[in-house]
Amino acid sequence: MFGVKIRLHRPLLILALIICFLLILILYSQRKKSSIEKIDIDNDEDINLIDLFNVAFKLTYQAGLTIKKIKKTKKNFKKIFKKKSFKNLPSEPVTIADLISHSIITNGLKNKFKNLQIISEEKDQINNEDFQFLQQEFNIENRSPNIPFIQNDQNLMTVPLSSVAIWLDPLDATKEFTEDLLDYVMVMLCITIEKKPTIGILYAPFTNKLIWAWVGVDHSPIKRDENSLLEVHKPGIDEIILSRSHAGHAHEILKNIYRDKQYKIIPAAGSGYKTVQVLEEYADYYLHITPIKKWDVCAPDAILRANHGSDRHLNANGPFGKHHAIGDEPSPHACNRRTGIRSSLRSLSVMKINVSATVYSSNDQITITWTPTLTPCVDDFVGIYFVEIDPLDACGYFDYEFVKKDQSSTSWQMTNLRRQLEFRYYSRDYTCSGNYSLIAKSPIVEPLNYNEPTHIHLAYGDRIDQIYISYLTNSSEYIPQCQYGLSPLSLDLHKNGTTTTYTASDMCEGKANIWGPQTFIDPGYMHTILLENLHSSTTYFYRVGTDQHGWSQIYSFTNRPANKDESVYLIAYGDLGLSPVQLGAKSTINRVTSRITSTNVTCLLHIGDISYARGIGALWDAFMTQIQSIAARVPYMVGIGNHEYDHLTGGDKDPSGASGPGGFRPKWGNYGSDSGGECAVPMVRRFHSPSNGNSLFWYSFDVGPIHIIYYSTEHDFRRQSDQYRWIEEDLRSVDRSRTPWLIVGSHRHMYTSESENPVDLIKLMLQLYLEPLFYKYHVDVNLYAHRHSYERSCQMFQHKCVDDGIVQVLIGMAGQDLDSDSYSGAEWSSYHDQQFGYTTIFANQTYLHFTYYHDSDDSIADQFELHK
Repeated sequence: MFGVKIRLHRPLLILALIICFLLILILYSQRKKSSIEKIDIDNDEDINLIDLFNVAFKLTYQAGLTIKKIKKTKKNFKKIFKKKSFKNLPSEPVTIADLISHSIITNGLKNKFKNLQIISEEKDQINNEDFQFLQQEFNIENRSPNIPFIQNDQNLMTVPLSSVAIWLDPLDATKEFTEDLLDYVMVMLCITIEKKPTIGILYAPFTNKLIWAWVGVDHSPIKRDENSLLEVHKPGIDEIILSRSHAGHAHEILKNIYRDKQYKIIPAAGSGYKTVQVLEEYADYYLHITPIKKWDVCAPDAILRANHGSDRHLNANGPFGKHHAIGDEPSPHACNRRTGIRSSLRSLSVMKINVSATVYSSNDQITITWTPTLTPCVDDFVGIYFVEIDPLDACGYFDYEFVKKDQSSTSWQMTNLRRQLEFRYYSRDYTCSGNYSLIAKSPIVEPLNYNEPTHIHLAYGDRIDQIYISYLTNSSEYIPQCQYGLSPLSLDLHKNGTTTTYTASDMCEGKANIWGPQTFIDPGYMHTILLENLHSSTTYFYRVGTDQHGWSQIYSFTNRPANKDESVYLIAYGDLGLSPVQLGAKSTINRVTSRITSTNVTCLLHIGDISYARGIGALWDAFMTQIQSIAARVPYMVGIGNHEYDHLTGGDKDPSGASGPGGFRPKWGNYGSDSGGECAVPMVRRFHSPSNGNSLFWYSFDVGPIHIIYYSTEHDFRRQSDQYRWIEEDLRSVDRSRTPWLIVGSHRHMYTSESENPVDLIKLMLQLYLEPLFYKYHVDVNLYAHRHSYERSCQMFQHKCVDDGIVQVLIGMAGQDLDSDSYSGAEWSSYHDQQFGYTTIFANQTYLHFTYYHDSDDSIADQFELHK
C-alpha cells in the first residue's frame, strides 16, 4: 500500500490510496517491450540475494555518513543544480550531497554486480576524477555498520540477476536538507524481485536510525517509546501524516471522510520519514495522493509489509466467516505486532461472554453474547483463539469482529480446526488510546468429534471406472475407509485408503514456514481412497471414516459415462476465494450447490487460484469446508494458479520438480511469491488427478465426448520444455471420433481486452508459444482466469476472428473481488462484463453449449454454441 497504514472501512480514503497506487504503476512501471521478438528468453546469470543485501546495507550506511559529513563542512552548498520538473510537482534542488550519495551506492554496487539494474533518482553526473576529488574534499569515510545476519540457507537465496532491480533515492528530503530540517533526511534503497518490493533499507544519518526489512525473511526491531506515545496521542483522535509540500487535495478528502469527527494532521517531509512515523506509531496513517516516484515508495512498501502490513493479517479472508477489508485490523497501536509492545492484562470479571453451544461440527453457527457494561472503544473487538494462545497476545486470533456501540451478540460460522477454542473480548487501555487488554473470554468450545470426517471431495482417476474420494481427520491411527453401494440403505462395498500430511518445513518459504494462527497450523491428516471397477453413468452412495472415529453422512455421486454418445454437463470457474467473507464466493457456492443438487452435473472445473490461503493454514480448512457441499457430490478437478504455487526460494521442496529456487522465472515474466510460500504443497496433498502428466500441474482426462487438458502457466511452457512436449503429445493422441470436443484450461489468461499497464508479457508469450499449438490441433475452447472478470471471444487465432479458430473464455469471476478496468474494444471480443458468476458446458457428440450465469439472479448473461 506504499507506505500507508489504513483502515479500509473509510471508502474515500481507500479511493485516494487507489488513485495514488495507480499513478505509481502508470508512471514508474518498468519499460514495456515493444514486441515479443525483442525479448531475450535465454537464461541469464544468477545473483545471491544475501550477498547483494550485505553490500547494499553497507553502502546505504556509508552514503548516509557522507551526507552528514558534507553538511558539517558547509562547503559548496551554494552550488545547487536544477532537476527536470516532474509532472505537476515543483522543481526540487539537487545538492552535492545527493550526487555523492548516489555515486557511492551506484559505483559500489556496480563494482560488485556489474550487470545489476539500478534506477536512481539522480543521474551519474560526477565523473571518476571529480568523485575522487570530492572524496578527499569531504573526507568520505569507509566505515561499516554491523550487518544483520540473515538466518536462511545461502543456497536458497539465489535468483536470476535479470529479476532483480535496485530503486534508489540517495537523499530523500533534499529541500529540507538545504533548510536544515535534518530529521527528515534519509537514504532509501529498495531491492525488487520480479518487480515486487522485497528488501527495504532506510538510513537517517542525523538521527542515526538504520531500519531494514526483508519481506518473508526478517526485519530490524522497531523501537517505540511507550511513554512518549501516550503523551503524543489523544484518545479517539486519528493522526494523519501528510506531505508538507505535496499534499494536493488531501485536506479536502480528509474533511469529507471525517466530517464532524476530530482528527489531527501532521505535516512532514520525506516518504522515508513518514513511513517510520507510522511504523513507530507516532502517526496512525500516512496519506499521499499526488504523483509520487517509485524510489520514494519502494523501500517503505517493503518495510511496512515485512513488519505489519498485508503479511500480518487475514487479507479479507476470515476462516470463521468474518469479512475484513484488506488492511482493516484492530488499531492503532495494533495489537501486538511481531516486534511490538505487549498488552497489559486487566481483570477478566468486567463482563462475561456466553456461547450458544460449547461443542460444534463444521459449518455450525455459534452465537456469542455479552452484557455491554463498558462503553466500547471504536476498535474494541471479539476474536476467536486457540485456548493456549497467551491472553496478552491480542493479535493471536484466527478471526475477529469489531464491536459496535450497544452491540451485545455476534454469530460465527465454525470451522473444525481440531483443537479447543475460545472467544475473547479485547479493549484498549488509557481511555481507548493505549494497548489492548483482555476484558472477557468465553467458556471453551470444541469439536463434537475431533476426528469428524471433513473436507470430503472427489476426483477422477486414470480410468473411467476410477474415482478418488478424499477427506480429513485429526488422526492417522486407523486405516481410512469408504463404504459404498448402489443404495444408501446398502453400503455393501468397502475399500481402504492411504494417509498423508505435511508440516511447515515441507513448504518453500515465508508465512508457510511459520507456526501461528495467521500462518501455518497443523493441517490434520488427509486420507484418500481410490474406488475402482465402478460402472459408468451409475449413481453410487458412500460414506467415509472408521468405526473408531465415526463416519460422515452419506453422499452420492454419478460416475462419468463410457458411451461416447452420452451427453455431459460441466460447471467451470476460476478465482473463487473464501465464502462467506468474499460475497462473490458465497453467491457462487450457493448457486452452484443448488444446480448440483437439482441437475445431473458430471464434474466441476476450477482452473486455479483455489483457496487464496497464501500461507494461512486455517484458510485451507475453511475453504475445503465450504466446497464440501459441491465436491462431495461431483469430481472437483483443480488446476494450479499463482496463489497456490508462485514462490521465490525453497525450490528443493517444490512438488512439481521445477528447477531453480523459485521455479520458472524468465526475465519477461511477472512471477512473484503469491502463494505465501506454499509452493503448491497444501494443494497437492489435498487434491488428486489422473497420473498421465505431472500431478496437478498438468494432466488430462475424458468426460464423455470432451477431452480436457489442464496445463500450467506457472511452469515453463516454451518449446523444448517438458510441459510443452507433454501437451503436444497429449493433443496428438486425442481420438476425435471418441472425444470430438477438445477443451484446454489453465490459470493465467491468454487474451483479455481489459486495459493492462504494463502489458502482461506472460499473455503475449502464451500467444507466441501455445496458441499456434492449440490451433494446429483444433482446440475448441481455451478456458482461463487470473483476471477477475468474464470475457468471451469469437472463434479466433492471433487476434483475428476465423471460422476454424479457438473460443477464448476468461472465467475468473467466481468470487475473489472483481476487476474494474476499462475495455479496449478489441474486435475479437464478443462479450465481457465484471460481475460474479459461473459457467456451464453441455456437450454431446455434435453439439456444445456454453452458458455464463450471473450470481445475482441466476440469469443467463452470455452463451454460445459450437457444432460438429
